[in-house]
Amino acid sequence: MRKSVPKVPVTDQNAKSSLTNAEAARFFGPTPLFFGEDQAQYEAIRDQISAAVGPLDFLEEIWVNDVVDLVWETLRLRRLKAALLQVAMPEGLAEILKPMLGGFGFSEAEDLAQSWCAREKAAVNKVNGLLAKAGLTIEAVKAQALVMKLDKFERIDHLLTSR
Repeated sequence: MRKSVPKVPVTDQNAKSSLTNAEAARFFGPTPLFFGEDQAQYEAIRDQISAAVGPLDFLEEIWVNDVVDLVWETLRLRRLKAALLQVAMPEGLAEILKPMLGGFGFSEAEDLAQSWCAREKAAVNKVNGLLAKAGLTIEAVKAQALVMKLDKFERIDHLLTSR
């Protein structure tokens, strides 16, 4: 059972309950964003966490900032895991297709996998047929891609759990 946390009475000294994003940037420095990440989304997360916590002093503002950065990094790492699986799909599919294509070798499997990932209709139909004939689905391709990059997934998971 969760205990209720007593509210600190608001006094003139702590009446300001939250820094604006501009004030936070001035105190804590630039946001820890990588190229292509959304500043507005980061600030929206900061606003929501700050509103939920209601920091009453600068120490609590520091904690809010730390939590925002940790949440952002967690979301980033989860996006990176999804992207890693996506970019590993052609390699995983090629590995599955190689024995299905017999003597044609890895080159044809790679070409077909790349065409399938590019969503070329003929390649999609051929791959879907080969997978169905083998009793496999797209989940098998994802599993193979995961296995081929498992060390990288484990490293990202380690980062996620070391927070």
